[in-house]
This record gives sequence, C-alpha cells and structure tokens, in this order.
Amino acid sequence: MNNPHRICLILLLLVSSRLGAVALAEVPKGQAVHPLTLVLVKSTLIAVNHGNISGNYAVLRELGSERFQQTNTPADLAASFAELRRNKLDLSPILVTDPQLTKPPAQDQEGRLHLEGYCPLLHNTIRFHLVYQTLPHGWLIDQISIAIVPQNQQPTSNR
Repeated sequence: MNNPHRICLILLLLVSSRLGAVALAEVPKGQAVHPLTLVLVKSTLIAVNHGNISGNYAVLRELGSERFQQTNTPADLAASFAELRRNKLDLSPILVTDPQLTKPPAQDQEGRLHLEGYCPLLHNTIRFHLVYQTLPHGWLIDQISIAIVPQNQQPTSNR
C-alpha cells in the first residue's frame, strides 16, 4: 500500500469525499483556485508522470472512469504519452507549483467537470484540459489532454 500511485489515489479520494461535489464552478474570477481543483490537477499530472517514469500506465487507467478505461488500455496511454517519456519531461514540479486556470471550472450537460489551464515549469509550460466524471464518492478521470509548450515552440498534444 506504500505505492506512490495508491497514495495519490487515497489522497484524492479523501479530499474528494471530504469536500464532496463542491460548487467548483462558482469560484469568482481573480480568486485563488479551490483546493479540490488543485488536488485533482496535481494528482492527475503526477499519475501521468509516474506512468512516464515507470512505463506502466495501469494505475493512471485505474484512476479513470469506466468510459476512460474502456477507451484506453495501459498500452494506449503509453503510446499517447510516448513523446513526454522520450523527452524525459519531469512533471513533478507540479507538486510545488500551483496550476493556473485559463477558464473557470465548469460542468457539462453530463455533469463532467472540465478544468483547463497551465502550469509553468523551468523550461516548459504544461497546458492541460482535464475532464472528470462526478461520482457520489469523488471524481474519476474521464479525459486527459496535455500539451507541453517549450520556450519559442508550438505545443504538442497528448491524449
């Protein structure tokens, strides 16, 4: 149970269950990002990072909704994030850098939570669009879209 992926999952579920389905979309512009939003973004990007380091995306897949799991095998996720892995891009600075949202958190007609924003790193910026399925006990990853924007270059997208 000391697996770092399981620790992320436990933290995510604990925070999610404590805060429940908080009205994340009601954060006024200019105010700090809600702590649950920070946990969701950081834990998702760290799960991607752990998959990149280990080459094993099974835990990332297990953190996903049923739809995410049906459309993504661990091999599919490995292929999607192959460029990040090849470039040895370390996403761990996300743990000490708060992501910035470019749009307020919003829920779609299906009740899925959309989080869009970026997180600056030393030489790159991570742009993300993360979608989560709402469940009574928390949130599950439903879609991951990540673009890495190196200085003076156009972004490249991954799942």
